[in-house]
Amino acid sequence: MADLMRISGVGEEYSELLEAAGVDTAKELRHRNAANLAAKMAEVNGQKIPTRTVFSPETVAKWVEQAKTLDPLITTRPFGQLSPRRKLNRL
Repeated sequence: MADLMRISGVGEEYSELLEAAGVDTAKELRHRNAANLAAKMAEVNGQKIPTRTVFSPETVAKWVEQAKTLDPLITTRPFGQLSPRRKLNRL
């Protein structure tokens, strides 16, 4: 949630809505289709995370474009793959 809040205009409420729509990180957001994501956000809005605003595809497109400019802070590894630090600890 905190990673998404690095995007201008996205606070706690909107980051929760993005997560409910399937976007957990800014890195994920940069690969989303804005129109499809706006539709998914409208679908989950009211069901899971009620907000007063319904976002236009244009607003979501701005978020997607901004996410493309951010350095990833959160990375994921395939299940079972150890971080370099943990590999060293096992040696």
